[in-house]
Amino acid sequence: SIFMMLRGSLSIFSTLFSILFLKKKFKKYQWFGVILTIISLVIVGFAGIMINGNNKSNNDNNNSLKNFENATFICNIKLKTTEKNDERFTWVDRLVGVIIIIIAQIIQGWQLVFDEYMTQKMNLPVMLVVGMEGVWGVLIMIFIGRLRKN
Repeated sequence: SIFMMLRGSLSIFSTLFSILFLKKKFKKYQWFGVILTIISLVIVGFAGIMINGNNKSNNDNNNSLKNFENATFICNIKLKTTEKNDERFTWVDRLVGVIIIIIAQIIQGWQLVFDEYMTQKMNLPVMLVVGMEGVWGVLIMIFIGRLRKN
């Protein structure tokens, strides 16, 4: 899926943040890998935005979606999947989805670099850093869950 392909941008953002905040130096072959990743993500992102729901190459994917007809999702909305399921999204909808995925990867890249900063520069124990991430994650999700109930 395009989501999984765009997750590759995490390596780009973590590289950039490592240079900016940790003052790391990268070798030429590492930069070559980052550039190849950027090129491939531009191609995948553009293809994901411009894909047409009537395309025959999507037929296998649409057949597997038929198995999930009338599936109920977490937000209690029932969606009926058909062969023309992709037609309900415009290219603008897809562009917004790609942008949201990239923003999420920027945040995760920052988190990885900050974790490295805390463990290497501040000399905090790795288990403490990971444990605090888990505690804060649980607290935030409890807060979001309470907001949803109201």
